[in-house]
Amino acid sequence: MAVEKDEKLGIEIEEDQYFRKPGIFLVWLGEDVRDDAFYLATYLRKFHLVEIDLDAGSLKSQLRQADKLRLSHALILGERELSEKKCAVKDLSTGEQESVNLSNLNRTLFKTLNLNAREIKDRSWQEWDYRKLPSFRGMIL
Repeated sequence: MAVEKDEKLGIEIEEDQYFRKPGIFLVWLGEDVRDDAFYLATYLRKFHLVEIDLDAGSLKSQLRQADKLRLSHALILGERELSEKKCAVKDLSTGEQESVNLSNLNRTLFKTLNLNAREIKDRSWQEWDYRKLPSFRGMIL
């Protein structure tokens, strides 16, 4: 664990003690997922702080970038996850990861990012429909 000296305070601070912004870094894996990832990022930006890498990098490089931005969570979307209509939500401070259905994604993110009940009520997460993703357009589900 890295330790840095804070010059203003004159104390040493462990890296894990730094504040992480309640936001999401959308990690996408594979060119086939790109359009869906950008669509999903655009949709989620209505409700959350969302960052996405424009170039497809490896999982490790994208998670490293999320860590540099000090975001609290990563949303992992790959071909397998998309075919299962799921994605993985990873807590970047604890390393815990859970699989979430795309239809419940926004509701889960509100709870995961600890947004209060008023914010949830004010935002229309009920309107999310994963079938609007480019991969699912025109499919009978």
